[in-house]
Amino acid sequence: MEDNELFDDLLRQHDPKQLAESHIFPAALTEKEKQETSASLQKVLRQKRAIISSEDERTLTLMQLRFQIEEYLNGDHFDSEKTVGFFLAAYIRILGKKQKSLASEINTSATELNHYVKNSRNLPMEIMVRLELHSHGIIPAEDWLGLISKEKFYQLKTNQSLREQQRKFVSTVAGMA
Repeated sequence: MEDNELFDDLLRQHDPKQLAESHIFPAALTEKEKQETSASLQKVLRQKRAIISSEDERTLTLMQLRFQIEEYLNGDHFDSEKTVGFFLAAYIRILGKKQKSLASEINTSATELNHYVKNSRNLPMEIMVRLELHSHGIIPAEDWLGLISKEKFYQLKTNQSLREQQRKFVSTVAGMA
């Protein structure tokens, strides 16, 4: 079906206003027009980016990180790569800081912060709150806790050897002798 036939068919089903509000109609552009349109779009995007301050850009990037964390937390899939350390390293990278600098700003040692980034220690609640305050509330403490909880939930759910080890400490199963 050609574009004109398709358009005529749509006009029989809908009035022009409905079509304009709900459809994007392809425009037949020459190669030169496509290049000009693309160049024009790139120019507008550059102008818009130039208006955004570096602080606003950082805020937007931190919000993007928050949405990534929350999307991961709301999903059913566990990804062993997406740990507190993974997202903490991303946070540090977005800020353009060194671990030592962030550690100083949240009043912890660089060694401690490195342990959190490397996932060799769990993030304490006090540090979760400090990170929330440091990010001006963009990344809430609950998100950091959620990452730890998701990992612990997965470990508990899949660790059959732990269940076998602990079975010897249970003498009677509840309600069943």
